Formats: sequence, C-alpha cells, structure tokens
Amino acid sequence: SGGAKPSPGIRLAPYAEGSRDGTCQKGEDKVAAVGTALPGVILEEGEDEVVPLRVISWAQDVDDTAAPPADLGEESLPLSLSRNSMSSVGSEEGPPPLNVSQCWLNRLRSIVDTNAYGVVNVLILSFALFGGGLWVIADVPSRPGTAVLDALMSVVMLLFIAEVVMNSLLFRDEYPLSFFFWMDVLGSISMVFEISFLLGPDDVSNTGSQDDAVLLRTARASKVGARVGRLSKILKCFVVVSRRKSRGRVSLQESLVEARVLSHSLMLNLSTKVSLLTFALVLIVPLFQIGQYPEVDLSMHMWSVRLEETFSSIIDDLSNGVLDEGNATAHFGAAIEKLVDAYSDVNYFPYRLKGFDASVLVPGGGEVSLLGDSTLQKDGPARDQSILRSDVKECYFARQGCVENDKAAIYFNFREPRRLEAALDIMMVIFIITVMLVSVGNLNQTLNGMLVKPVEKMLTTLRSMASDLLFQFHKVHGIRESETEEDQRRNSQMAETELLEAVFQKLARLANLSAVRNVASDEEMEQMDSEGRGVILDMMSMRVTTGDSHAHSITDSQSILSKVGRVDTATSAETLVQVLPVDEEILDTLEVDILSLKEEDQSKIALWIFFDSQLGFCARRANVPLEAFLRFKKAVRNEYQDVPYHCYAHAIDVLHCVYYLLCMTGGPRWLNHVQQYSLLIAALCHDLGHQGKTNPFLVETGHELALRYNDLSPLENMHCAKLFEICGREGADVFEGLQAAERKEARKIIVAAILHTDNAKHFEMVKVINQIYEMASEVCEGQAVHAARGGLVLTPQYETTVLQKDTMLWLELFLHVGDCSNPLKPFPASQRWASRILEEFFAQGDAEKELGIPVGMLNDRDKVSKPGSQHGFINFLVAPLIFGTVRLFPALHPLATQLASNLQEWRDVWLEEASPTPEELVKRDIDVQKVRETAHMLEKRGREDRRSRRSLHTTYKAATALLEG
Repeated sequence: SGGAKPSPGIRLAPYAEGSRDGTCQKGEDKVAAVGTALPGVILEEGEDEVVPLRVISWAQDVDDTAAPPADLGEESLPLSLSRNSMSSVGSEEGPPPLNVSQCWLNRLRSIVDTNAYGVVNVLILSFALFGGGLWVIADVPSRPGTAVLDALMSVVMLLFIAEVVMNSLLFRDEYPLSFFFWMDVLGSISMVFEISFLLGPDDVSNTGSQDDAVLLRTARASKVGARVGRLSKILKCFVVVSRRKSRGRVSLQESLVEARVLSHSLMLNLSTKVSLLTFALVLIVPLFQIGQYPEVDLSMHMWSVRLEETFSSIIDDLSNGVLDEGNATAHFGAAIEKLVDAYSDVNYFPYRLKGFDASVLVPGGGEVSLLGDSTLQKDGPARDQSILRSDVKECYFARQGCVENDKAAIYFNFREPRRLEAALDIMMVIFIITVMLVSVGNLNQTLNGMLVKPVEKMLTTLRSMASDLLFQFHKVHGIRESETEEDQRRNSQMAETELLEAVFQKLARLANLSAVRNVASDEEMEQMDSEGRGVILDMMSMRVTTGDSHAHSITDSQSILSKVGRVDTATSAETLVQVLPVDEEILDTLEVDILSLKEEDQSKIALWIFFDSQLGFCARRANVPLEAFLRFKKAVRNEYQDVPYHCYAHAIDVLHCVYYLLCMTGGPRWLNHVQQYSLLIAALCHDLGHQGKTNPFLVETGHELALRYNDLSPLENMHCAKLFEICGREGADVFEGLQAAERKEARKIIVAAILHTDNAKHFEMVKVINQIYEMASEVCEGQAVHAARGGLVLTPQYETTVLQKDTMLWLELFLHVGDCSNPLKPFPASQRWASRILEEFFAQGDAEKELGIPVGMLNDRDKVSKPGSQHGFINFLVAPLIFGTVRLFPALHPLATQLASNLQEWRDVWLEEASPTPEELVKRDIDVQKVRETAHMLEKRGREDRRSRRSLHTTYKAATALLEG
C-alpha cells in the first residue's frame, strides 16, 4: 500500500479460492504487485508452502505513508496493513475477503485425505480396542501400568472427540446426525469404560451376591455395547479405502465414473445395514445372559464365611481354655490347607489372608495371639486387576482386622482367568471385525459381479453404440456433420442415465422418421433383382406414405362363456348349408382350393362360415336376419368386377383364411361376437368394386377415386364406402340386429381393417407387431410351450398381455394376412393365384404403355417372370409379416412352414425356366435358406402342439357342447 515494500519473508497474495489440496500455495499469479492495494492475505514464505498470517479486505481509507518495519512478524503487523486498511484500485467494489477458516479447513481436509492420517487413525483405533486386553495379557504391573494405560486411553478419547468435531466441520452436509456421527459419539463415550478413574475396571474386584453378579453382567453388556461405536470406525476405514481405490480406477477409466459412484453408494448403504445387524447381535446377545445363574464362583464367598466361622470358633476355644496357642494355630492352618486344596485343580487360587489376626485373653489373665494372616502367604499377581477379594459377610468376632467398613477377606490370584478373559475379548472383537469385513467385502464383491460390472459393460457399450447409432441416424436423415460431432461431444460428457434418455429420444425420432423412409437402402436395392425392386417400389407403393392410422382401441374381451353367453340349441341345430362342396375337416385348414370351386359352391362356403361353422354362431348372436344377409351377399357379389385377381373368388378366399386364423388362435376366447362378425364382414367386402388397378395407377392417372380421397388409399376407402352403401339399401342391413354401441364398434373395426389392407401400410404393420413381440416375447414363448401341451388352451397372462391389449391391431393384422395369403396355400393353389395376380398386373402394364406413363416393374409382361416375382413377393413382403405373426401367435406356425415350402418350389421353377448364373443361384439359395431356417425354428417351437392338438372341428364341437351345457 502506498508504495511500501514488504519485509523479507513476507509477501501479499490477492484473494483467490483455495487450491484442490486445501493449501494456500505460493505462485507468481497470486502475488500482489507492489504499489497496489488489492484484497488478499499476508503470507509468510516457507520452503514448500506459505502460511497465511492475516486477511486484508477492502476499505476506503488508505495510509499511504505507513511502511512495515524491517522485522515484521505476525504480531507486529502495521496498522496500514491490518484488516480494513487496504483499498481497491480501479473499482468501487471488489470480491469478498478470503475466509481464513475455510483455508484452514481445506488444509485440514487435505490432511484427512492422506494415507498417513488413515494409518494413524487405524493405530489409535486398534489401541482403543485391544490396549486394555494387551495390558492384561502382558501382565503389566499396576504401578505404573494402570496410570500409563489411563493416560493413553484418555488421549485416545480426546482424539476421538476431536475427530467428531473435525468431521462435523469438514463434512457438515453429510456427517452431522448421520449413522457414523452417532457411532463416533458412542465410540468416544465408550472410552470411559477403559479409564480406571472413570468407569473402567478397578484395581481389585470384589465378590458379592447374585445381585452383584447381575450388575456385573449388565455392566459388561453395556461395555460391549458401547464399543459398538468404536467398531463402526472399522467400517468407516474400509469405506474410505474402497473410495480411494474407486478414485484410482476412475482416473484410469473416467467413462465408468457413474458406475463406480453407484458401487460406492450401494456398498456404503448395504454395508451400514450389515454392520447394524452385527452390532445388534453383539449388543443384544449378552443381554439375554444377564438374568441367568451367575458364573461367579460362589465357593469363594462360602469359603470366606466358613473361614470366619472357623476363626471365631478357635477364638472361643482359646478364650475358654480349651485350646492353647499352638493347637489353635494348627487348627486354623488345617482349615487353610483345605482352602488351598479346594482350588488346586483350577487356574485361580487364594494367595493371602487379611483380618484373621487377633489377640485373646485367656483364663488366668494372660493374652494369646492367633496370627492367621501369616498362615497363607504366596506371591500375588503383578496387576491389581487380577486380584479378586472375597470379604466375609459378617465378623463373628470383633477385632481390629475386621470392622464394619473393612472386613476380613481372602485374596484370590485371578491372573490366568483375567488373561483368558482378555484374550477372549480380543478374539471376540477380532471375530466381529472379521464378520463385518467378510460380510461387507463379500457383499461388495457380489454387487461388483452381479451389478456393477454388467452395468459398466452395458454403459460402456451404450456409449459406443449410441455414437454409432446417432452417426448413422444423422447420416440417413441428412443432418450436418458439425451437428453429429456436437452430439458425440455432448454424449461423452453425459452421465449414463442422461445418455439413456437422450438415446431413447433419438430412437423415438428414428421410429417416427422410419415410417417415411425407404424400406431398403440404395445398396440393398442394387443387390435386388428387377422383380424384388418391383415388389418394393410398385407393389408396396412406397411412393405413397401415410401415418399410422390404426386406432389401438382396446375392447373388453372376455371368455366366450362370460361375453357371449349360452348358444340357443334350437337355433344352432338348424343347418343352413345342407351339402358342402368340401368336407368340414378340409374347411378347418388352408387346403381349400377356392379357384377349383364353382361360384355357387364358393357362396356356400361363405354361408357356412357365417351361419353353420363354430365361428358362424356370431352371426346368429348378432341377430342378423337370414333374408337380409342373403340380400347383402348378393349385392356384394354384384359389386365385385370380373377381373383376374381382385374378384369374388378372392373375397371368399380371404374370408376363409380369416376364419382359419380366428379358429387357430382361439378367437372366441378373446373376441366378442361383434368383433368376430365385423371382421368376417370386412373380409368378405374388403375389395368391393376393385377395378384391377393399383392405388399408384389411380393416383398417377388422376382417377376420380384418387381425387375423391386425396390420394390416400383410394381403393380401400372406396371398398368401405361401398360396403356401408349396400347396408343402407332396403332389407340389406346386416347390422340391423345390433345395438347402437355395437353398430359403432362394428363400423370402426371394418373401416380400420379394410384401410390396413393397403400395401402402403404393410411395413408399418410389420414393424409394430415386431415391436410388440419384443416387449412380450417371454409371454409369447410361454404360450408356445403351454399350447404344445394342451392344444388351444390360452394362458391368462397371454390373453391379458397380448391378445386383449391390442385387439384392434390383431383384427387389422388377420385381414391383412388373409389378403396376402396366396403363398400360404398348397403350391398348386398358390401357383394359380400367382398367375392371376400377374395377369392383372400385366393388364395394368398394357394400360400404362397405352397412356404413355411409366410402366411398373412388375407390370411389363415382356420382362417379368412368374417365379422371379413370387420370390420377391414372398421374401420381401410376406415372410416378414408371417414370421412376426407366428411369433405372436404360436399356433399359426403351419403358415411359416408352408411359406418356406412354396419359396423352395418357386426357386425350383425359376431354376428350370430362367437358367440363372451360378452367382444368381447362390444369392437366391441364401434367401431360401434363411426363410427355411426361420420357419423350421418356429415349427419346432410348436411341433408338439401340432401332434397333440385335435382337429379344429372336433375342438369347437366340444366347446359348443360345453356352452350348451
């Protein structure tokens, strides 16, 4: 200040936060320039550090003339440099003054964190636990041993108290009133049991009554319980060591810091609980022995009483002249020999007497002395604590050595028992510590093996996978590289929990964006043949994208007994179709060849499904008048146009497939009659008015339907509209028997199911059912195992978790599977349907050529081969859908088997017709093998189910009989 120069050895340091290790280290960046008046601390330089002498804070008045003396010391700081004597330069306000107490606390914390402090703490604790016992085992003489031990234990007690105060200051947020705080307080208080002038052991103990023994036991139990506080310090030392090891590992693997923190937290909490359990056992178990028969040897007390009686008797005989002095001494000596012999087989023994000397007046006026104390004189123990004194209960002969407050007594040498007791105490403490350490260590090892290491591996993998995932995510969706690097930088700084949340948010965005991206990448498209690309680009209408329009409404479906009620026996006995074109057993499979039947026979199958089959009772329960249904069916037939594929036969074929799916999955168990009936109606009418042209063609040509429905599923919207238009005709309403709420539910189901037959929604549906399987895979696999044992039995968990949770989705799925079920039929029927669909595609291709618009890749009759197109159709479209469906519905595994068989058949046909190159053949065989392997896995999962299950017809006959009963 004022140009004054600091004295040698003194410098000014401006205000700065304490360093990491808590010391106020010197450095040029902390030295105030001479001639300025900055807030800081007056420091005294040493060899390795500087010591703060006084705080200098901000002030307004400055003494510019004062200068420090040459030999400035801590007590001789000038007023010009004292507190509030420094002013700021260039500003009116400055930072707050440095808190010297905080600086000292930081320095103290740095000392506490050293290994030397930990070692000293362990040594002090060891002496507190074992010092008294070691003193006894070493047989240290009481003088001066007891005084030395008391001094050392007093110092230890003061250090324990100082540690409590220090920890309360250093860790004020977590230590005060915590578990370790109370245990440290208890441990400090327990030291009074080690100091003889407080509550410690007396130099000489005394025998007493049984009540005294109980008090002795209570005191011992209290002493052991108080030591619990000291034992807790062992746990704290273990925690500190574990924490330091964790810090060392974190420095090497900083990315695992969160997992290590979790490990430390779990270990600390669980270890505390284990220690509390151990302490409770140590404290409570001795309490149960307090009221038991005392272990104190009562014979010592009895011998003192007997010896007093003998002594009194001899004194009486002397006074009466019966015995002379010599005989009296001999009689008393014989009693002493018996006393010594009584303890010859134990490790403690009487070694001297007190108060058995007396002088007696004999007849004739003489005086005789009986010196009983001298009859037993042996070497005593070095420590007074090893002496046990047994006082007489009552002095039968008044004498100088036996008065009210100082009775005669027998002194016993308890040197060996005391040493054994001390050794056992030490062993007990060591055992308790061992149990604590083993329990805590084993628990920590278990947590590391079962939780921490797997979590570390998972979180490390998560970081790596998250970076790769986000990089690919950004790459696919055109996000700039700078944003990618920024995300990776943020991810590297995130905690794993935050990273998980971020990744899931990214995955949600990825799921939303995946609905509008191409199904296959450019590289995958390049590897496909022309037929495969045609399936992806044209047949799947990937140029037309829509949102997820299916509403996952959940209908409360219960079992058929509770939801549907009993079936009217008279009504069910009336068979509408008297003669079926095929056997009922065949109708329960997919082996029905609809194309080989006449149209009249096809209609019979439809009527049988609606009215005579076991599912057909749903139409009767819906109170559908037969006349209305027949009128409706006739109108539906008239709306189907004469096109190769999307014709009335296709409608009947899809209706039969949906019936098969409902039967195989036990539909009546989890669908009500309105849901079943609505789905069957949707199957019959799902292609009403189809012109044999695809949605992309209608959109491309600006067709009236595309304009009416804004290019969004124009055909499917038209099918729905025509269905309800027919229902509006007089006498053709197939829903007139339903209540208002049931009619609303039926319309909702029909519209959603038909709209989802648009192939543009195909991959969205595949993705959704795969996601549901991943979330409920264990339940589905459990259903597969359960069904393999008992046919169509559904587990309650499978019904509630899978079937009833997404009922609307399954209705949409069943109709979509039925709509593309051609590859699921026996190969001859599948071939005929494939020819029809290609014939319809080729007709559209001819129209595209005439209109001069791009010809679809599957529509050019001059380029497309039937087996090649079917390979792409099955491999890219049908197989993912069927495999996902079979995973959710294990009973449908025959679909996957037939699909794989047909793919192999098409491969063989293609091999004969196309004469492919070896490379093309290998590529196709790989596709076929993948499908076959997946189908085999799904078939194996349900093979036992197929062998044990009866036919569907027989099963539902039995179910009907149960309902009627």
